[in-house]
Amino acid sequence: MSNIQFTNVPPHLFQARLNMRAECNYGLLEWLELGGYIGYIRYKIPTIFVNKNANLRIGFAPTFGINANVHLLPFFVKNKNCRWEWYVTAKYGGTYLIKHLETIRRGSLDDGRGNVQPIEQHFSGQRYRHEFGIGTGGGVYFWNVFGIYAEVLAGQYSYFPEVYNVYYTVRVGFECKFMLKTKKAETQPRHIEID
Repeated sequence: MSNIQFTNVPPHLFQARLNMRAECNYGLLEWLELGGYIGYIRYKIPTIFVNKNANLRIGFAPTFGINANVHLLPFFVKNKNCRWEWYVTAKYGGTYLIKHLETIRRGSLDDGRGNVQPIEQHFSGQRYRHEFGIGTGGGVYFWNVFGIYAEVLAGQYSYFPEVYNVYYTVRVGFECKFMLKTKKAETQPRHIEID
């Protein structure tokens, strides 16, 4: 088994970073919600290259998107006060990398046995990047208003797919549910989720 290590490569641009997103969903039917989200991400921006090392700084970019949730428990559980939720979700969204520029990173790959291969990564100058996927989620409410949830989705979740692919994402967060007073006898829950 070879020991692969990078030498003379600028610091890695891809590492887990906290981001924030607020999502609002509107219950059209007992089992169907439509909504949208806004938020931001942090990412590293290469500015100049000196001796094959990048001068990196942190940038912020807005994120936004739409989603649909199909709740499965209403088909099986008839209790209107059920604290649990389980759903299938589909999302499409994107980000606009405000200060992103086309970049080529060059370096070498050493397999630990003296075999060195040059590598090159080309970052497109495209500033709008999208993500999309489908998956499942679930949550539990406390006091029938405040809750926690988790989602697992498969799709395209890299904002830099030309050099780094991510085919899944996991999200966790807090949610609030409130009912709008309407003239109809039945009201549907509205959700606000923050992760």
